[in-house]
Amino acid sequence: MLVVLGVLVVLAVVVFVVVGRRDRRRLSSPEDSAAARDAAATQERYAAERHGV
Repeated sequence: MLVVLGVLVVLAVVVFVVVGRRDRRRLSSPEDSAAARDAAATQERYAAERHGV
């Protein structure tokens, strides 16, 4: 009985993780990726300016 309960808990966690990843990937648009790249480039440029490069 305890083994069956453990298997059900593990199965529920796996389903939760898989569905969460799928939804996160679906909600992320190409514009979000472009904005993240732009923000990283801006941050690196500011860091380089602060360090006199």
